Amino acid sequence: MTQDRHRRRGWLADERGQTLHDYVAGISVFILTVTLVIGLLPGLLAPYQTEGNAADATAVERISGKIVSNFSTPSAPNVLHGPNLSTTLSLNNSELQTRYNLADHTNINVSVVTLNGSTIVTNESGDPLVAGANWHGNDPTSSSRIVSLSDRPSDCGPACRLVVRAW
Repeated sequence: MTQDRHRRRGWLADERGQTLHDYVAGISVFILTVTLVIGLLPGLLAPYQTEGNAADATAVERISGKIVSNFSTPSAPNVLHGPNLSTTLSLNNSELQTRYNLADHTNINVSVVTLNGSTIVTNESGDPLVAGANWHGNDPTSSSRIVSLSDRPSDCGPACRLVVRAW
């Protein structure tokens, strides 16, 4: 009697609820979704990953903060006193390591570049405002700050970029 009731409603006891085609389509969609998520996962996490190590990142932030706070003019923050900055930027890598209390194996480069980063700014006597080791060919951790110089060199239009690199 119950079997007759199901037949009247259109349900037959010998019909299958899921065919092989439905199963294959469902598994295919599942596999494609999992593959897509795994493929996009590195791109989603990339903004939160840092280059270099944490010690270098901390060091470059600390050094750039010290340079800005030590060489800023009293009247304006982020306006660096050019002659004092030039004196510091005449130091070599080992002198910078000693001055900023870095490990002997840490290389450092401090430079003042134009806002677009294309050229290194020079001081009044024509010397480039760069100090430390040559960073080209390495993968440094860097920090940059927008600054102005008190002696207003021509390369440094409205502002310059102080870049500190460590590796």
